[in-house]
Order: sequence, then structure tokens, then C-alpha cells
Amino acid sequence: MEENVYQEACNVYSTCNEDASNDYEEPCAVSPSKVSARKRASGLNPAEGASASSKVPGSSGSEPNDKRQAADPEPASAETAGYIPGVGMRSPGQSRVWTSAMLKTYAVVTMVLIFCLLGVTTFLAMKMSDLKLTLALNKLDKKTTDDLSDLKLSVSKLDTKTAGIQANVSGWIYRQQVRRKCFS
Repeated sequence: MEENVYQEACNVYSTCNEDASNDYEEPCAVSPSKVSARKRASGLNPAEGASASSKVPGSSGSEPNDKRQAADPEPASAETAGYIPGVGMRSPGQSRVWTSAMLKTYAVVTMVLIFCLLGVTTFLAMKMSDLKLTLALNKLDKKTTDDLSDLKLSVSKLDTKTAGIQANVSGWIYRQQVRRKCFS
């Protein structure tokens, strides 16, 4: 029975895997209190002793599971107080199992971030087009102002010439009238 505990845990884990993907991870090591005294005396830790009866799906069976062996490097002691199965058993290099809820949450958060980025990009594009339009209107206003001042200058020159011509014409008319009076 003690040797089959780990095998049963592996079977339960593989049947509970919802998405049936290849993200298989060994369940936590068997509690040292459930391992027989024969195995403790031989110097094997519980993970090594149980690895002979369980196999990772898709493996040949002769390959040891290094991740499980690295999870408990110390030999098991019978007086382990306050042992909680699975707490602190994962080694730093061991991958984490992503549940379907975590995967869905990850997908939702990713989509929200993508939409936020799209919104920021659209906002910046609109602001840039408004800025370009404002600059174009400012240039147009400046050109219009310059053209109006050129027009005012031209009108004032035309007024000056017209006043000069009018003075000349008035003088000529006056002289013509004086001559007529002289000859009449």
C-alpha cells in the first residue's frame, strides 16, 4: 500500500488535468511519516523511493526524474514536526503548473493590455494629426497676414501714385483754364 500511494497520486493528477496538455508536473513528495522504516534506513529519500514505481507519461521508465529527486535533497527523518505536504517542496528550477483559471486570467489580462496599448496609440495619432492641422492653420494664417500686409502696401503705393497723378491733372487743368482766360 505504501509503495502505491505515489502511483495513485500520479493517476489522480493525470485524470484531473483539464486541458490534457503536456504541462505535467509531479505531485508533492510522499510524507516521510508514511514511508516505511526500511526505505528510511537505506538512505533513500521518499521521492527517490517512490520514483521506481511511478513514471512520467511518455518516458521510457528507466530514466529517473531529476526534478523530483532535487525536491528533497536531505534524507527523511522520522521526527519531522509540523510537516505539511507540498509546502516548500518545489525546487527553484522546477516549472509551475498553470491551471486553466490562471491561463484564462493570463489571456484576459493580455487582451486588456493590448487594447490599452491600442487606445494609447490611437490617442497619440489623433493628437499628432491635430497638432499638424494646427501648425498648418498657423502657417496659413501667417501667409494670409503677410499677403494682407503686402496688399496694404500696394494699396498705399497706388494711393500715393493716384494722388500724384491727380495733383498733376489738377495742375494741368488749372493751367489750361488760365491760358484760356488769357486768350479770351
